[in-house]
Parts: sequence; C-alpha cells; structure tokens
Amino acid sequence: MRDIIDLSMNEGEPPPRECFDVLEGIGPGILRKYADPKPLEEAYAAYLGTDPANVLATTGGDDAIDRVFRAFLAPDQETVFPTPTFEMIPACARMARGTLVPVEYEWGTLPHDDILAAVNERTGVVAVLTPDNPTGRAFTTRELLRLADALPPEVVLLVDSAYAEFAEEDHTAALLEVPRAVMIRTMSKSWGLAGMRVGFAVGAKERIDVLRGFGGPYALTGPSVAIALDRLRNGVEEMRGFVEYVRSRRERLAEVIRGIGGEPQPSQTNFVFSSFPDARWIQRGMAAQGVLVRYFPHLPEYVRMTVPRDDGEFRRAERALGCLAGRGGVGAAAGRWRIHI
Repeated sequence: MRDIIDLSMNEGEPPPRECFDVLEGIGPGILRKYADPKPLEEAYAAYLGTDPANVLATTGGDDAIDRVFRAFLAPDQETVFPTPTFEMIPACARMARGTLVPVEYEWGTLPHDDILAAVNERTGVVAVLTPDNPTGRAFTTRELLRLADALPPEVVLLVDSAYAEFAEEDHTAALLEVPRAVMIRTMSKSWGLAGMRVGFAVGAKERIDVLRGFGGPYALTGPSVAIALDRLRNGVEEMRGFVEYVRSRRERLAEVIRGIGGEPQPSQTNFVFSSFPDARWIQRGMAAQGVLVRYFPHLPEYVRMTVPRDDGEFRRAERALGCLAGRGGVGAAAGRWRIHI
C-alpha cells in the first residue's frame, strides 16, 4: 500500500534530524523538570525584533486564542469576526460563554465598515485572521491599522497570524504599536513543528501580562522548548528557504487546479483554497489515491489543499488531480458564505 500524503492540515516540512541531537545532548533529565519558557520567549522576541515582555509562549496558537477570549471576553459579551474563519475562533469564544457575531463579506478586502457596524457596547473582542484560513487571502497592514484605530478603546483586536511567514507583507511591527492588538503566532506551519505545540501571543506588555494569568505556568514541555529554541537559533534560513519553496509551488499548484477545471483563490498561505461544482467528489477522489485534502461541509463548493512540501509530494498530488479531470469543473466564484455556528 502506498504511503498516505496528508495535505489537509497545512503542516510544514519535517525539521532536520539534528533536532533529535539537541535532545540527546541534553539527556533524559529534561523529562523530569518543568520547562522554563523565558529563553524561548527571548529567542522568539529577537526573531520578531521586539522586547521579550511582549511575547508569551503558549501550547500552540490555539492556547493563545483561548487565553485571549478567556481574558478579554466576559460571559455574554460579543465577539465580532469576518466569516468564514478558523474554527477555533468561534469555538474559544463559545467556551468563554461569549456571543458570536459573524460578519459576511466579499473575500479579499477587510470588511471595515461592516465590522464597525456590528461593534457595540457589548463587544469584547474583534477577531481577524491574516493571512486567512480557509480562504488564503491576506489583509494589508493599512487595513488592520485603520480598523484598530476605529475600534472603541475597551475592545481587543485579536489578529491570528499563524501563516504570517508566507505572506507578502509583515504587519508585526506596526501592530506592536497598537495597545489593543494581540497577535497569534505559531511554529506549526512554516517551522514544521506542529507536533511540538509551540505558539505565541504577541502584543503590548500590558496585554501579555494579563494573558499570563489565564493559563498554567508551564504551558510547554522541555523537549518542545529545546527544539523550538534550536530552530530559532539555527534554522531561520532553512525556514525561509522552505517558505520560498512554498511560494513558488503555490502558483504551480493553482495552475494544476485550473487545468482540471477548478477555480483557486489567491493565496498568501501554504495552501490553496479552490472551488469545484463537486468538491466532495474531488476530496474523495484524492483520498482514494492516497492524498488527503480538506473539505468543509459549510463551504460545500470548496476544497483546501496544502502546497506539497517537496517535489515527490507534488508529483503525487498532480497525478491524483489529473485523474479527476472532467469531474471537477469550474466552481462558482467566491460569494457570501455563512459559517455554521
């Protein structure tokens, strides 16, 4: 049986085997001790070009999102967000006993006026993804700053930037100057460490200090901290090389999808989101050939496919798509979709 290629989770390429050498050098004593996150926060702050006080290490980006909602969304307060969105945004808001206010919009441009129209005295958090999951689109720094400036002072702007390394524009420095903003970052995507569960909340020290009180004191394991530290110290250029590889193959994948009659959305992530009249058939047909892609029941015309991480994966994905030519067809253009919440 052929190996399964999972292109449904947007995971990066595997880090080098030298990561295991890091643990070998430390020895088993790392397993008995609670991990100190401070060296990791200092290293990630240096990578971003900010002060360590502005960085909180979390158990993946999901933990950072959860902390934001538990800290800044009181029960029965509202969270406003463009939809469709990453599923953990509404999930964490619900767990904080908040009320969801999704805003439908034409993908590609931040719905500034519609978001502000939905904000009122009950709003606690406005949540925006850029680059966005699942659409793959990104908003400009100018759009984000315009929205931040227009929000009431008591409203927190959550900006999920899990795919920031793949984007054409880096909004990090600009948003660090916005006291109301909290960015979510991760080492799961471009860094290839999804299994280590390393994420960060990044923002003004006053916000980050609040978030520290909404989670356990030892959110990360010793091996996770050690390997993430090694990557930040020794793997930045390797990560950037992978990002460039993804950017070049991203358009090539879009061309393959167009070739079988699909309609890919513009992407600034490590995946391509494409419409088909029978997207479910595309997803099942790929799975039958050992290539897993993501289908969303609430977006029934679309399939999300991670950009293959090497040339071998790309050939497998290209062949699998080629076998489905004739049944894919051209899907409808992106319209106004509502997330099921």
